[in-house]
Amino acid sequence: MAMAVVADGRGGREFPPADRPPAEPVHLADGSVLFLRDLAASDEARLRRFYLGLSPTTLYRRFMTPVPRLPERTLAYLCCAGGPDRGIVVATHGDDIVAEGRFHRLAGTDHAEVAVVVADAWQGRGIGRALSTQLRRMAGRAGVTAFSGAMLADNRAARALLASTTPHAEWRIRYGEVEFAAQLLQDAVPALRPHRRASATPSGTRLPARVAG
Repeated sequence: MAMAVVADGRGGREFPPADRPPAEPVHLADGSVLFLRDLAASDEARLRRFYLGLSPTTLYRRFMTPVPRLPERTLAYLCCAGGPDRGIVVATHGDDIVAEGRFHRLAGTDHAEVAVVVADAWQGRGIGRALSTQLRRMAGRAGVTAFSGAMLADNRAARALLASTTPHAEWRIRYGEVEFAAQLLQDAVPALRPHRRASATPSGTRLPARVAG
């Protein structure tokens, strides 16, 4: 089934198939409208297309290792809809996924590892901040109390996103990577609202290899 959206992405509503979760609109500074929602089982082909369309630079920033093309095993793992131990949020424009964020709960804890990645053409528009906000809200509902993760130390946009969304995070630089941990302060999570101006969006932060598969 098709999803109807205004062709130029500057307004309108999304009409998803019955198996897709409700979507929340996000208005970007350039007038574009994206829709944030949970990943659905029917999104497998879309998410696969999203990851296969990422540049080698963005893939490197996401997985922190040179990967010109993701292995099939990794793609299959990434495209599975969320379960009790993880949550996945996607940003869509028309019928395309243009950004994705996820958290994976660490076994036996109320902590989770987090990762965000944005399609090359959509970087620098504030999508990373919107995804981070949605992920924190989802994680809070799932009983997660803290996020952790890692990014390349020279990924300035990702570090700026971390500083703006979780200024209380603890972090350290180790072997060229920034490792961070942050308690989720649910009272500080704002409702999504139109962006007044573009903010830096990371090309990607990643889940450690043991989670990314």
